[in-house]
Amino acid sequence: MGKSYKVISVGKAAGLALKAHSGKITLMMLCQLLIRLLALAPILLFMHQTPLAFLPAWCWCVVSLLIYLFMVVPMRFHAGEILRQYSAPNLTPPEKKIPYGVYLRCGLIRYVRGLLWGLPFLVGVCLFFYGMEYLPFNTLGGYIQQFATLLGGDPSLDEGLIVVFALLLIFGVILALGWWRDLPMEYLPARRLGTWGVNQYAQKVRARAQGKMAHNMLGNMLLSLPAMIGAVAVIVPYILDHIRITSNKLMLLQGILRVIKSPLPGMQIILLALVFLLLYLPCCALRKMRNAILVRRLSRELNDQGDGRAVG
Repeated sequence: MGKSYKVISVGKAAGLALKAHSGKITLMMLCQLLIRLLALAPILLFMHQTPLAFLPAWCWCVVSLLIYLFMVVPMRFHAGEILRQYSAPNLTPPEKKIPYGVYLRCGLIRYVRGLLWGLPFLVGVCLFFYGMEYLPFNTLGGYIQQFATLLGGDPSLDEGLIVVFALLLIFGVILALGWWRDLPMEYLPARRLGTWGVNQYAQKVRARAQGKMAHNMLGNMLLSLPAMIGAVAVIVPYILDHIRITSNKLMLLQGILRVIKSPLPGMQIILLALVFLLLYLPCCALRKMRNAILVRRLSRELNDQGDGRAVG
């Protein structure tokens, strides 16, 4: 009789992989963090009114967007390739030369699809913030009440706000599901499959094991909770200390938005940095390794059926 091998869970395999390659994965995560900070730097410079912020706000947003598109997006796929390499001891290391064009095209496809799924959420958030920023309270309140009545609710401001936030929550869930839908693309060997090969193979992986991917997504959501709770514990007391509690819901929301738009003081920044370093980064590495291992396993299952282009 041949030997039988026990297949360990995705979570346990991810933990073992992180333990075996902790130094290299930590270095990779720090490089990814630095690239993202570089993309955010123009906006942060403008928000804090530094001497370098001599251009209008929209210019700095465009600069940040360009840096994100041409640096962060392709490097996400490079990070996925590295995590795939470390997800099993017998995978062939990728070549040192980065196929930038392939990574960029794959990333743009993934982001465009995600934005299409998130279009209702983005439009809803922009309209809400525009109304809070530029419309008089009476006008905005009237619009919200009319909106609630249009959807069959009571013509009251409270009812309207409940409807608005419920819709934004639903649209946010749709955005998350749309983003999760193309997750396998980041952990397939793009340099071997090419742009359209990654797209087609990701569809096969997704169609093969939607249940496993949904289970993995729920596990990753649980791993995100510590950082979310830590961030809320830092931000909420700060907001409550800087707003005036009132029965007028719109004035209360405007006060919250005003505090959110203002630069945070040093203590809150330090506390958020600690939450990020201690709670977010370790769990983020574990989440991404879980994704890489699951996609590799699903690739091997497809290989057993005769399509092995994404194995290795």
